[in-house]
Amino acid sequence: MAEHQRSGRPYPYPMNKRARQACENCRRKKSKCTGERPNCSCCARLQQQCVYAPDFRTRERSRGPRDDTGDSERLNAIEDMVKKLAAVIHVQDAQLPDAVIAEGIALYFSNFCNQPCPILAHSQPFECSEDNPIPPMILYAMLALSLRSSQHPFFKNQLERKRCTDNLTTLSWGLIAKAYCNFDIDDVYFEALCLQVQVDLGDERLERARSQVAIGLRIAQARDMLGTNSLDGLGLADRARRQEIVWSLFMLDRMLLGGNTRNPSTPTAIFELPIIQSGPSHPDIHSQTCEPDTSFGSVDSGALLPPQNVASLQIQTIRIWECIIDYIAQPPLSTDVPLWRHDSPRAAILTKLLDIETRCEIAGHVLSSVGSPARVLHEPALTNYFVIWLRFQLSLSAFNCILNHPFIIHVKTTPLKHKIPLTFLQKSYEFSLIHANWVYRLLNHMEEAKLMLHDPFLGHLVAITASVHLEHTRSQYPTVAGSAKQKFNQCFHFVKRLSKEWPRMQAAVCIELVFADAHAN
Repeated sequence: MAEHQRSGRPYPYPMNKRARQACENCRRKKSKCTGERPNCSCCARLQQQCVYAPDFRTRERSRGPRDDTGDSERLNAIEDMVKKLAAVIHVQDAQLPDAVIAEGIALYFSNFCNQPCPILAHSQPFECSEDNPIPPMILYAMLALSLRSSQHPFFKNQLERKRCTDNLTTLSWGLIAKAYCNFDIDDVYFEALCLQVQVDLGDERLERARSQVAIGLRIAQARDMLGTNSLDGLGLADRARRQEIVWSLFMLDRMLLGGNTRNPSTPTAIFELPIIQSGPSHPDIHSQTCEPDTSFGSVDSGALLPPQNVASLQIQTIRIWECIIDYIAQPPLSTDVPLWRHDSPRAAILTKLLDIETRCEIAGHVLSSVGSPARVLHEPALTNYFVIWLRFQLSLSAFNCILNHPFIIHVKTTPLKHKIPLTFLQKSYEFSLIHANWVYRLLNHMEEAKLMLHDPFLGHLVAITASVHLEHTRSQYPTVAGSAKQKFNQCFHFVKRLSKEWPRMQAAVCIELVFADAHAN
């Protein structure tokens, strides 16, 4: 039929002309309507009111050639408009005054930077302005992390503050996921990722945190960011920024171990990058202008190393947590090397911890050299150093306490039955108590200096060491029981304060309360 129309010849068969639109009566009866106006023949014959629905005619297709260039230009214009609207929506969704944003940025650098991740530490002190704005991807993650410790009157109660941090978390992850999908991966992406993973670590979203850290490390490895030559050609600022990103991912990967996850997503041997050396220097020893590079390879070689700053020692300490988790997760067997032997896995971990203590003493980062953290009350410039120093010392003492914890020793020696030297049991118990006392002492120093650590990972370590003090509250000697109760309460109050910022810590508080009630009864 179309061919006959094109050729101009008449079609040999009669064509049924179809009405463009039937009236309402014919539609209801499903009868053929002639489409006559104002009344069709059917309605006229039946003497009914003929009503037609409004005629919404579609625009006829243009028979001319399609203009693809115009369509692409219109699509590009629409895409630009959507991007601008999305940016406006993001800003409006945050719904935060400038004063709250400024306080959140200040709180990050005072309460969360280098605890333990040194993200943006190279740019401290940081001033956000129109000429130097923080990218939204970083800003939302930073505020989601820092505003949980805010006391600004903008937040009327804790529920409102949590709603705000949850909203910021959603905005941040949306921008991070969009950057990943668009292959727009740069240092801003990695920095925002590290900040947001810290939020998920404390907010009980461990699976998402583990998967994102694993993705970040695989991307970094594919870009050769973990190799020894990855810093070649970079300026001092870019070099420090690259080290902060890589070693933050390294520490987060180890801190997320636990439960069913025993092994990190990226082995330690792949990290050939020099350990970060740009942290706060010793308060009484002037650091060298150009500190030598120190990698894990040089640390493991046993060679004599120059004094290292406390940020470098903190990274090396968290590395040992990987070994502790793997050791604890191994089910005890009767064929295992006894714990008191020099070639046992436990002895290897203790050796690494003692090596850290030796490097700490060589660099002068022990309490007898740096003095009390209360120095910050008269020397505020030392605050950054003592915040990292307290976290490093607390982690080191807690690791020693956990490794010698009576419960861990009991589980590991169960297959040996009665073949256990009593001297070993006594000494391991004494070591756990010594390091638990150090945790209590460091918490006292922190209170005297009016400092506060906000790391939920550290809160769990302190909760474990508190159980050692809890056991002594049942002592038959009132002096011992009273001292143990005081130490337990100090640890418990620290964990309880952290639980106000991190929901994940509330479970640790409940467990501590149950244990305390059980011992009291």
